[in-house]
Amino acid sequence: MPEQKARIEAEEYKRSLHDRPTLTEDSREDINRVITESMYIGSAATFTLYDPLKDYELTGAVKMIDLQLRRLKLEHDGEVTWLPHEDVLKACMA
Repeated sequence: MPEQKARIEAEEYKRSLHDRPTLTEDSREDINRVITESMYIGSAATFTLYDPLKDYELTGAVKMIDLQLRRLKLEHDGEVTWLPHEDVLKACMA
């Protein structure tokens, strides 16, 4: 029975995951505009980020854009986080 319970739990976990949405070209342009504005003005922006279990938001100022690795350096709450560009689903100035 433990094997069956583990299999059921694994199936439930897989069902709880969601696929990365496909963004329109307009959405991608809006995101890039906010990223650029946040970096050059130094203003905070709110980013909605993809996660297979549940999307989440981070608010902070973009400090650097790494074009080679396609990621953003976001400073928020005294911390620094690198965000993969492809994980950004939505962005707006805070």
